[in-house]
Amino acid sequence: SIDGQIPPGGEPDIVVVSAGAHVSLLTDFEFLIDRVLDQHQTLFPEVKLVWQTQPGAGCGPSPLEEPPDEAFWARQNKSYNWPLFEAFDAVARTRFTHPAAASENRFLLDVSPLGFRVDAHPGSRGNVSRDCLHACLPGPLDHLVPRTLLHLLLHHGL
Repeated sequence: SIDGQIPPGGEPDIVVVSAGAHVSLLTDFEFLIDRVLDQHQTLFPEVKLVWQTQPGAGCGPSPLEEPPDEAFWARQNKSYNWPLFEAFDAVARTRFTHPAAASENRFLLDVSPLGFRVDAHPGSRGNVSRDCLHACLPGPLDHLVPRTLLHLLLHHGL
């Protein structure tokens, strides 16, 4: 917990966090991620902190063949912050992949390529809600993300 409280059951060995879909400004995201990193180092430096990037979002052809450009975002619902996901992920990559990151117990779980999966944009297939971020559960993402995390655990010293 960011407020310094030990979670029920004791202190975890690994914590996976993410933010983005509910943050509307890049400056707010930078503040948030820096606050998480500061609190991690201050309160729980021995706990491995894994930041999960944002999976792709936006309504379009499925699967997407290339990263969305300005024309793609111009066709999207303006009430969402999807165009900022790439910038959010760039900030996370900078904070979590620098040379000292592993020694600081910081790791990155980059799931952004999942936005190219054929099942990544369910709202693109006529869904009335036009929710082109969330996938139906259970589904392939329920298996892929935990396996990717397991790979990090077993093969990359996490």
